[in-house]
Amino acid sequence: MLQYDFNESYTDIFELNFAPCLSYLQKITSFSEELAEFHRHQNVGEILFVEHGINHCTIDNNSYRLKKGDLVLINSDVLHNTLEDDNNTVAYIIGIKNLQIKNMEKNKLVDAEQMPVISTLKTFPKIAYCFSLFEELTLLNAKRNINTSSSNNYILCALLAIIYNINQKEKASHQKDDYNLGVYIKEYIDEHYLDEINLKSMAQNLHISEYYLSHTFKKYIGYSPMQYVIQQRIKEAQNLLLSTDLTITEIAFHCGYNNSNYFQSVFNSIVGMPPGKYRKSWKGI
Repeated sequence: MLQYDFNESYTDIFELNFAPCLSYLQKITSFSEELAEFHRHQNVGEILFVEHGINHCTIDNNSYRLKKGDLVLINSDVLHNTLEDDNNTVAYIIGIKNLQIKNMEKNKLVDAEQMPVISTLKTFPKIAYCFSLFEELTLLNAKRNINTSSSNNYILCALLAIIYNINQKEKASHQKDDYNLGVYIKEYIDEHYLDEINLKSMAQNLHISEYYLSHTFKKYIGYSPMQYVIQQRIKEAQNLLLSTDLTITEIAFHCGYNNSNYFQSVFNSIVGMPPGKYRKSWKGI
């Protein structure tokens, strides 16, 4: 006799008194004009699963090319559409009501900053099996008039738990990548802040978009790249004011400012006094 023992510890991913319900199931095997039109679903989250073939979808004005094994997580009230690229496409769409994942808004499957498309990779067989069960139970309901709602909802909970775990791993991976990129951007600025530098030149030299650079760095440091550049320049100016006899104009030029008056204005706004007064107050002149 075989006996399998199960781990008793279990973390429920759903908020108390919220049990997700399967609202509908669609199987896509051919082009649908209805899906191609932009639409949204009120109070219903959707999951699109590509079992075979290639598709395109647009979510919130962002286009994505889908391939076998991709899952698309569509929050409620989000404008989207789906286009078929491959005549051999097999895909499923499910609608979910009464969804409340912990630490997320109601009927939301993915955070705003996350990609709505994820690859199932090693979990593909499990995901595909869940959707095949949805289809079998739906057919059973239609042919024999057997109520399969409870079974569908249990499978839905299992599917959502699998997706939740994938998402958590994706989040951890992205956070690590963002942290490493934040360090990389900081090292670059620390080396070049005295040069003629701006957001565009940084993005070009680091081969990333201006938005991603700014967003990642602010998440890592707490303020924008250019704010950090200014702070580093003013720190350098403070050091030069106290350790050299350079004129304020010379210090301004050394710190990347061609206009002495503008430099003094920036210095005053950050330090709380003009550079000349700062030098006198510390040197006791």
